[in-house]
Amino acid sequence: MPRKLVNNNFPEKNASEDEIFSAICFRVVDNIDALLAYWDNNGVCRFANNSYLKLFGKSRMQMIGIIKIKDLYGHLYSKVRPYVKKALEGTKQVFELELNFPNQSTHHYIATYNPDKIKGKVKGFFAHMTDVDLIKKLDTKLLDSEKAKRREILRSVIETQETERELIAYELRDKVNQTLAYSKMMLGTAALKGTHDALLEKISDNIHATIDELNRISTNLTPSVITMIGFRSGIQEYIDNFKRQNLLKIQATIDDEKIENLSMNDKISVFRIVQNYLIITSRNPGSKNISINIKRSGAKLILRLKNNNTDFELPLHSKEFMDIEHRLEYYDGTWHHVHEKGKKTLLIELEIAV
Repeated sequence: MPRKLVNNNFPEKNASEDEIFSAICFRVVDNIDALLAYWDNNGVCRFANNSYLKLFGKSRMQMIGIIKIKDLYGHLYSKVRPYVKKALEGTKQVFELELNFPNQSTHHYIATYNPDKIKGKVKGFFAHMTDVDLIKKLDTKLLDSEKAKRREILRSVIETQETERELIAYELRDKVNQTLAYSKMMLGTAALKGTHDALLEKISDNIHATIDELNRISTNLTPSVITMIGFRSGIQEYIDNFKRQNLLKIQATIDDEKIENLSMNDKISVFRIVQNYLIITSRNPGSKNISINIKRSGAKLILRLKNNNTDFELPLHSKEFMDIEHRLEYYDGTWHHVHEKGKKTLLIELEIAV
């Protein structure tokens, strides 16, 4: 430390150039936010800048040449001891350090311990610590911003998909359906006039089957019952039709009393997850018994989707599962595939507040 200082700020007028230079260097080191210190090979502090002193609540009189690093850190010393040892052995150390002092918030630092080698011998090490909380906060803000943008994109994709489904369902239900219904009516008129024969009956049956199939496709594309009546009725109707068409046993329970308070977009998203799961499992010959349970835990909506095939594996690259993943990402959701009481369970959690 320079000897000839006035008020610890400027060197005396008759100070040498070396003293002036040393004084300026000391002022620079003492007025930066980074924490700087020097510890000798006995672990005794030989220098600490102002930021270092403030962090530990010490004065230079209490620190320099007196305190050891293990005494300064106290119960926190276990966090830095391995790095101190390596530094005194001559190896540079760079690590992240979390410090939480009484009556202070937790701070995160990037610490660097540089060995002080003189003629091949380690005399101590230089300690440099930088508070990275601001960087972490900026990173968090950036991640939140990117996450918000990603959610906007996902919402746009989901809404576009639903809009396209609605348009296709409209074409099927209101245009093609009308044409087929009119054709069936004309066949009925022909039958009344005595022109009925086996061919006309076969055509009539085919038209009737086509209308039913179009209605099924329309329902899959747009669950109109959910929109008009509610989630419980809509999903139950879909499940009833699905199990008849695929010869499956499906049991569904909804234990969330506030499910109808969700927005329509949220209801449709939950419906799509269930729908995609049923389509996936119906393609697996070993999956015959399926149970669906929807309940709430705080702000989370939990879907427990089970089937009896314990060897069942999710087709992660199928369009149905990718659609599930998009909705999971949008709702900050998670999924786990686990064995549970002789069944394979897909456990899904969604952040959907009422």
